[in-house]
Amino acid sequence: MTESKPWRKARSVNQTSAAYVSKAPTLTEPSGDAGTATGASVLDVRQATGLGDNFAMISFFGTGSDNTTFNCRILLWDLLPGTSDQWIQVGACEVQVTLSAITGVTGGGVVAAERFADTISLVAGNTVSVEVVSFGDDANIAHIVVDLKGARKLELSFKVGTATDCNAILKTY
Repeated sequence: MTESKPWRKARSVNQTSAAYVSKAPTLTEPSGDAGTATGASVLDVRQATGLGDNFAMISFFGTGSDNTTFNCRILLWDLLPGTSDQWIQVGACEVQVTLSAITGVTGGGVVAAERFADTISLVAGNTVSVEVVSFGDDANIAHIVVDLKGARKLELSFKVGTATDCNAILKTY
């Protein structure tokens, strides 16, 4: 039996950055949602007991016209214990996302002015660790499933292309 958690937004504010933020190992624990259009989006995927989720299902959305694009890098963070604990990040994948004609709902978590993605293309990563489900038909919301590989934290880093801004919803299991 698999415990599936409910959908949650990756960011409280859609991202507008035109470039990825540089990442490097750090002694500071990566943390949450910066609450800005350019800050980090780091999510805990491990419980206090040490048990963690195996996979993350991620669907993307943003604002812009139908067929506008953005990219997302997905990073996995884990701890290297030592005299000073060090957080190490590894790349899980990068995807290019194309927005569709499918919109959210007024008053919903994804609002009517925002469009879901119908097309996702794997830019970096492999199809063993990342499953892409993408019809590209303006009728079905695309998603990816990422193997979390025992990571403690998951980070989604966005870079707008022709879209105005970007975000994602995800659920872990």
